[in-house]
Amino acid sequence: MLSRYYDKVDPLEKAGVDTLLKRVDQAEVNNSINTGDTTIQTLARSMVALQASFLHKETAYVSKSSQQEYEEMKWHLNILLEFLTAKNYNKGRVDGRRGGRDYDMAQNVLGLLQGFPAGTKMILWAHNGHIAKDYLDAVSVSVPSMGNYLKAELKEAYYAIGFDIYHGSIQANDLELKDSPGLEEVWLPPVPEENLSAYFVRAGLIKAFLNLRQTQNKAVIKEWLNERRIGMIDIGWAYSAKWPPSYYTAPTILQRAFDGIIFLKESTRAVPAKRINTYDRYKFY
Repeated sequence: MLSRYYDKVDPLEKAGVDTLLKRVDQAEVNNSINTGDTTIQTLARSMVALQASFLHKETAYVSKSSQQEYEEMKWHLNILLEFLTAKNYNKGRVDGRRGGRDYDMAQNVLGLLQGFPAGTKMILWAHNGHIAKDYLDAVSVSVPSMGNYLKAELKEAYYAIGFDIYHGSIQANDLELKDSPGLEEVWLPPVPEENLSAYFVRAGLIKAFLNLRQTQNKAVIKEWLNERRIGMIDIGWAYSAKWPPSYYTAPTILQRAFDGIIFLKESTRAVPAKRINTYDRYKFY
């Protein structure tokens, strides 16, 4: 998209833009963007310079396209820059309630919603930590989640659903493979008896939905949902069969984090889709 746009509004700059976008794509494919070297800093600086030039030339670009098209391309440039800067996510790029990857994601969601009529509903699928209404880390209160920002803005219109399993196959980068090709099928053994999903299993359920917004009058149930920390599966991009359950279990206060819980006794990995180099094949950017 950006490539085609530059072809229309600034053909002389198109080759440089194409080169930068291809470098970003290749860095993601090769995982060099996560290796801790200078790749990310170099790409980010180049993207900042491109964005500055884009903003400086607004009048000229709008005259050759439209204000709406210009704003859409500005949106895409901003997303690319956020993608690059978010790679500092695990290096402390968090500034209270105004910084970090989850803040950026929340603002993008809110921006998308503003483009639709009032009352439009959206389903947002992400890792439990991002969806939760409180924090990415269930123990710490230092990193607000995407859901935390969305809840503050959308109030009761934001309904956060957590997802938990008892055992089964998942896909992740297997840390036991020396030359991992990427996401692999790995097997998760049954969770400890104190985990949330173990309670569903003891109740004889193989799948269930628990609505946490229903009023609970019994004191023991209110305490269980509002005060007790209970383990939920919390696996992201990587997994090792050598990990103890504590490595991939998040101690969660259920009603503080979610409005509902989906439970499956046995999971199966996501069906892998063949990666398409969107830049070369479709000139998507």
